[in-house]
Amino acid sequence: MPDNISWKSCEVNGRGADGWNRLPLQSTVFKAGHHGSRSSSSRAFLEEVQPHIVIISAGKENRYDHPHPEVLQRAEEIGATALRTDEMGNIEIISDGQQVWWQADAN
Repeated sequence: MPDNISWKSCEVNGRGADGWNRLPLQSTVFKAGHHGSRSSSSRAFLEEVQPHIVIISAGKENRYDHPHPEVLQRAEEIGATALRTDEMGNIEIISDGQQVWWQADAN
């Protein structure tokens, strides 16, 4: 295993993962879990991942009221931009390997 890789434990149901389950978690773009439900994407997890963009896939005017306001607040608190399919339609992430762009195609 290379020495130059930073390994961090991930949160699994509120518990830290054991040694062999440790994965590097940083990511520029993160797709929020379960349509941005209240229990998805905890603050601690987002702080480990350190995304710049959080994509939340939720249907417009869905009966569960996803995404939950707390998830949107968590993204804001870590300085990430939340992109929501319920407001923006299709979201496309584009990268040249150095930079990342996004575009939305509201239906």
